[in-house]
Amino acid sequence: VGIFAHHMVLQRNEPVPVWGTASAGEKVVVSIAGKTAETTADSDGRWLLTLDPLEAGGPFELVVAGNNTLTFKDVLIGEVWVCSGQSNMAMKLEKVDGGAEAVTAADDSALRQFRVRGAMPATPTNKVNGKWESADGKHVSKWSAAAYFFGMRLRDELGVPVAIVNSTVGWTPAEAWMSRQALEGDPKLKPIMERWDAIAGEYPAAMEDYGKKILEWKAATKMASAEGKPLPPEPQKPRDRSLHQHHATFLYNGMVAPLMPYAIRGVIWYQGETNASRADQYRTLFPALIRDWRSNWGQGDFPFLYVQIAPLDAGAVDRAELRDAQRETLALPNTAMIVTLDIGEQKDEHPGNKKEVGRRLALAALNLAYGKDLVYSGPLYKNMKIEGDSIRLVFDHAEGGLVARGGALKGFTIAGADKKFVPAKAEIDGGTVVVSSPNVENPVAVRYCFRNWPGEENVTLFNKAGLPASSFRTDDWPLTTKDATKMIF
Repeated sequence: VGIFAHHMVLQRNEPVPVWGTASAGEKVVVSIAGKTAETTADSDGRWLLTLDPLEAGGPFELVVAGNNTLTFKDVLIGEVWVCSGQSNMAMKLEKVDGGAEAVTAADDSALRQFRVRGAMPATPTNKVNGKWESADGKHVSKWSAAAYFFGMRLRDELGVPVAIVNSTVGWTPAEAWMSRQALEGDPKLKPIMERWDAIAGEYPAAMEDYGKKILEWKAATKMASAEGKPLPPEPQKPRDRSLHQHHATFLYNGMVAPLMPYAIRGVIWYQGETNASRADQYRTLFPALIRDWRSNWGQGDFPFLYVQIAPLDAGAVDRAELRDAQRETLALPNTAMIVTLDIGEQKDEHPGNKKEVGRRLALAALNLAYGKDLVYSGPLYKNMKIEGDSIRLVFDHAEGGLVARGGALKGFTIAGADKKFVPAKAEIDGGTVVVSSPNVENPVAVRYCFRNWPGEENVTLFNKAGLPASSFRTDDWPLTTKDATKMIF
């Protein structure tokens, strides 16, 4: 079943593309809520038309009339958001803190999810399988928890139908969610595609060799049987290593491309853990993904809201470097980053507090997508000024001043030209932070919570809205993951 189905939600107040297949040259008329548009199928039988913007409401019927007629029932018009990424976005409502209570309380027919079923074709497809469901106790237990809480908050604030298009797969790298054109079009990313092409190319040769070995084995088996000797072991059939969810472009081809150009308001994204060992590369990869989706969706620079990966006690700084790559991606327009530095779990990369993640995503959406005047981000490092033996840090999103949770700032380190960071004293001065150390007379750089697991006691910098600052670095010194290209798979 495609995304055009019973119980679907269409985006309000925006042109609505509708598409499908028919006989070549067949006239197709689509109508809903008093709006009608028509077109003619091309020589391949494909057609696409655009309905004028629709006002929120429903339920309606969407009627597609050609040589025969399709009627989709219980169609709502409201706000449509795509949620995507890996396991932290896929994490089911029943598995998170407060999830069981949320499932029991769920009863909202105007909050819906379309769950995209996994597919990994080698080239983009226009076919997608999935199912629309309403938010009730029968269905929501398997929904994305972060997306569910996000959707609930939007329902409360906007009072219109809300839809989540859930296209997620756990343990997946960003390049699996990107188009071939995007990867091949960037010299820094092209080697990723070339490596996977090489892996895919191994299989035909391996199968050819396997075929020869099978013939030899059959002949040897026949001879051994006739002579009463032990039978030789059968050759092992080679595995196609390219058929893997880490394969660059495959998830884009099967789980993103077929959604385009379905009208949406924006995207919420939670991914990065699988790319942490290549964090420096992610500084190029992640912005390229956002540009790729926006370009191919054809809806301009729609809001792209993403969750910064949570701290985890695993190794030294590669995940901190990944978080910083995510912070740098805020240079793209109409983006927002949800910081989870204060709600991570030391030994679990799947923190249970997805309700707060959903709330913070909703704050960002309410500001960026809906123009609500509210604080949606914690303090974000903006710039620095060296003042003698100290460094003054300036922050965005520090309206109303900064707050030291726990009474004193911790988690700051400072370094001189030798690039050796040492613990530092940090004090709030209005909307700035002044950092120093008696062990560094001529400081040039500061870092905050720049560890995979900085320690809960060190996550201390917040704004008056109670939102945490991101970990950050003021320097541009080479990262530990610089030039790293080794993939987990």
